[in-house]
Amino acid sequence: MVGQRLAGLWLAPLCIVTGLIFFAANCQAAPSSSYVAEIIGINGQVESRLRKGAFSPASILQKLSSQDAVRTLVNSKAELSFIDQSILVLGAKTTLEISNYRLGEREGRPARTLKLLNGKIRFIVNKFMGSGTGEPEFTVDTPTLGVGVRGTDGIIEIKGSTDTVYLLKAGTPVALHSKSTGEQVDLQPGYFAVSQAGRPIRIFPLTEDLRRLLLRELSLAFEIRPLGVTIEQELAPPPPSIAVPEAGPTQALPPVYTPPVPVAPTPVPVAPSPAPHSSSPSSPRSP
Repeated sequence: MVGQRLAGLWLAPLCIVTGLIFFAANCQAAPSSSYVAEIIGINGQVESRLRKGAFSPASILQKLSSQDAVRTLVNSKAELSFIDQSILVLGAKTTLEISNYRLGEREGRPARTLKLLNGKIRFIVNKFMGSGTGEPEFTVDTPTLGVGVRGTDGIIEIKGSTDTVYLLKAGTPVALHSKSTGEQVDLQPGYFAVSQAGRPIRIFPLTEDLRRLLLRELSLAFEIRPLGVTIEQELAPPPPSIAVPEAGPTQALPPVYTPPVPVAPTPVPVAPSPAPHSSSPSSPRSP
């Protein structure tokens, strides 16, 4: 009886300690399993903010979750890789917040929303869901715009009170929604849109010089380009598209009249006529 009591006294603390270790292990594993992105490139000074805490120096391969934020300081860049293989490059003096990010596997409807507070980002959004509904796969909020993209390579810039969206490549147009006027515009590849609060969205063609300038500013040599593609190849202008006219219905052509070739008449040889006989004058007879 006494031995059973002593064994019970030893067993109870052991169970408690084992439970605490198991609980602590689960708590430590939870954040890593809920991450939605990681920092795969750092150039200069980059800081991160977990949830609503304070900003602190970021580290390479640092995991990020919803409600986290990243910012770059002067002359600095950062590159993020998301779990759906989408890529974001942050330019200098940029602050980006991961507002809500879920793919919809367990939570139901997907929701991927980022908030650009200031600066400039390049987004290469992978068409991951393949829902076929035409709804945006990715939404980036700026002070004046809601930008919905699907399978898109573009750039968003906040400069003062002006927000600009540059669309480099896209399988479908980018949907722009003005927060102040309610205007909705579909931005086509090769154009950029300028938005200010209370004013209509303005669309301009994207020149080749501006495109090259933006790519040089927001390119990092990590996963931003396909394997084997150099920065020179990426900056090269796209080949011009040649429109091939569609073949119409075949129609019988009218016969072509060919006039006969004139034949020169064969000359008939003419025998020369004999020369007339001329008698020489008779000489006078002598008497």
